[in-house]
Amino acid sequence: MAVDKIPENETTAVVVAAEGGSGAAPDRLEAALARLEEQANLQTAIARKRLFYTRLGAAFVGAAAIALVWMAGQVLPQVERTLNSANTALATVDIVAQQLANSDLPGILENLDQTLLEGRESINEASDALQQVSEIDFEGLNRAILDLQKVLENPLGSLVGGFRKN
Repeated sequence: MAVDKIPENETTAVVVAAEGGSGAAPDRLEAALARLEEQANLQTAIARKRLFYTRLGAAFVGAAAIALVWMAGQVLPQVERTLNSANTALATVDIVAQQLANSDLPGILENLDQTLLEGRESINEASDALQQVSEIDFEGLNRAILDLQKVLENPLGSLVGGFRKN
């Protein structure tokens, strides 16, 4: 709203009337006073609106500040826990890295390779032994044992009786 300006001649009339001058007509004085009162009422209404909107803005700013403080109170402990977890994980990674740096990986791999080679040789030897055992003629061996038993049971075998079991 635009504030109407009081015409200069009315302001002069108000000043002259206030000083007790006789040049001002009572109607003009009343009109000037009415306009001044209107302007004062208008300025008061505008000031009240400004005050209302200022208070409303302050309330919104206060609510936003409270919300930010609450959110910071909720988020900061979680951020702190996350950072502590990250620090613990990094410390563990450092320990593992130091252990790996201190270990003799080439020596360990060489020993493992040597052990695997020895294991292969043992498996090959066991395989050869199994093959030799599988090549034994058990039927022929059983026949030879029976033949030997028959020889020990004949009369000539009685001379060698001390070798027989009772």
